[in-house]
Amino acid sequence: MRSRGFGYQSQPADNDRRPDDPSPYALITLPAAQSNGYGIVAAVLNHPAKPSRDPNASLLNRLSGRQRQAWMAALTGTPTHVHYVTVTSGMVLQYNADGCVHMVNEQLYGRDWDALSAQVHDDANTVIQQTTQTGAVTAAVANWASCMRRAGFAVSHLDDLRGQIEDQLATATSQHQLIALGRTELADAVADARCQATTHVASTIAAAQTRVEAALPTSVHQRVSSYLTDLTHALKLAMSR
Repeated sequence: MRSRGFGYQSQPADNDRRPDDPSPYALITLPAAQSNGYGIVAAVLNHPAKPSRDPNASLLNRLSGRQRQAWMAALTGTPTHVHYVTVTSGMVLQYNADGCVHMVNEQLYGRDWDALSAQVHDDANTVIQQTTQTGAVTAAVANWASCMRRAGFAVSHLDDLRGQIEDQLATATSQHQLIALGRTELADAVADARCQATTHVASTIAAAQTRVEAALPTSVHQRVSSYLTDLTHALKLAMSR
């Protein structure tokens, strides 16, 4: 941005600890459930929402409307340099190749990173979708749902209880309500984890995913390998600075 005649303040790193990303299949182990439920309410209690602060706000406030447009164009690029990426599933993504954001991505991760990253994430979604549609997994999930019904829960999908907790969280307006919801979440997650263990959901999904991945074209494996290489290079480069 400085080379283009603009100031820019980078966003400070967020050092707050957050719960690990949930399994894409909504899997949960009993120890995790007993200690933290799904981690939904705990994330709110332990990390209350903070007002977002743009470190560039004061700089932008000093600029005229035209100068702000020029600043944003330098950062994110312009429509005259838009590139479209169509991934295997048919979804179309776009990015502006003349913006500092794209240029830095290529410097850090490597050439064509935006397209590669989009396609690899699409590949991952395809693997997840195909895994969940296998006969072994649908049977295991049906057995889990039966176990949950016996435990008093009317659910059919592995992420149903998470969705219910998130819906209730949206209407919780006090600390007392959050704590009560946290207790509900803990009990739900424990029942969920016990039924998942009893019906061998995790091992069934792992075996199915392995079979799905083995059947992927060589080009997909090569693409993922390139993605991981570029990502590792970027992390090493970032750590060295």
